[in-house]
Amino acid sequence: MNNNNKSEPATKADLQELATKADLKKLEQATKADLKKLEQATKADIQELSQTTKADIQGLAQTTKADIQELAQTTKADIQELSQTTKADIQKLAQTTKADLQELEQKLTGKIDAVEQRLEKVYLSQVQADSRLEQKMDKMIDKMDKVYSNVMSAYEKTIFKGEKYDQKALTHADMLTDHTAKLSEHETRISELETKPR
Repeated sequence: MNNNNKSEPATKADLQELATKADLKKLEQATKADLKKLEQATKADIQELSQTTKADIQGLAQTTKADIQELAQTTKADIQELSQTTKADIQKLAQTTKADLQELEQKLTGKIDAVEQRLEKVYLSQVQADSRLEQKMDKMIDKMDKVYSNVMSAYEKTIFKGEKYDQKALTHADMLTDHTAKLSEHETRISELETKPR
């Protein structure tokens, strides 16, 4: 349409460009006929496709069965071959493992023997050290007994001397008391003698 502005009225040329009733009828009749043709063609296509699909499915089923049987036979053969190979590998591995274990056992036995010898040496040296220590302890105990005996002997002598000094002190005290009394008597007699006339 040449009408660029909505406010302007439509012209004859604009109206001629629009479809007429006859055009619409032709279009309707053509569309109905096309739909019938399409419907008939679609039914035929579906039947043909159905037959083709059935044939394809049957062919595929037969091919798949054959492929499955072939695959089963191939798989059985592969499994048997793998089983034999695996058995051989396991036997070989078992022999290798036995040899490795025996070698490891020999190494461990050697190391255990070496450790036992070291432990025995350590034990013997410990026993010797204990024996030397015991001898030294015995000597120290003997020396301590001698020292204790000497100290006790000196202590007893000191006590004995102290008792003697105590006895002497008592004896001297008695003697001094006697002498003091005698001196006192002598003094009294001398005083009397001096006071007597001559």
